[in-house]
Amino acid sequence: MSPRIFGCFALIVLAGCAQMAADPKYYRRVDFENLTENRPPRGWGVPTPGFEFSLGQGKAPQGQGYARLTMKNAGQAPFGNFMTMIPAKDFAGKRVRLTAWIRSDTPNTYAQMWLRVDRIDGLRGFFDNMQDRPVKHSDGWVEAVIEGPVDTDATFVAIGVMAISAGDVSIDDLRIVILESEN
Repeated sequence: MSPRIFGCFALIVLAGCAQMAADPKYYRRVDFENLTENRPPRGWGVPTPGFEFSLGQGKAPQGQGYARLTMKNAGQAPFGNFMTMIPAKDFAGKRVRLTAWIRSDTPNTYAQMWLRVDRIDGLRGFFDNMQDRPVKHSDGWVEAVIEGPVDTDATFVAIGVMAISAGDVSIDDLRIVILESEN
């Protein structure tokens, strides 16, 4: 192999490795495009009384389908929650990034994504619920991002989106990725 061909080959391999390192692996992704029933995807739920899950259709950041968290009975709870809990074995000792497109559909209602790390013996690890940066009705669709470490003794990573106050929020293209090892 000539030095020139080898040099080109080496550049292609290095560029490919750099691209792989820059694009973290999707661990879980929910884009709502292929759902056909008005119920949460498998493993997800809406545990808050007075709120329910439904599908929305129309222009969304990632296609035409999105999820809605809708208040049905005012006064039952101060917020609604669409969530899941993932066993932490694949995340332990690593950093994760949770992203989603979220929108408040009702004035005076905030949309907030959240991520919580549960550890052994009931201890809590990393927690962020966007309390300091809620998405307001006037903001439209916003790509929310949370990054944080997962402790080596983590048992679950809980993730979700909340509707704060008496109103509705929309959710699209929710995904969690493993970024790197914390060690």
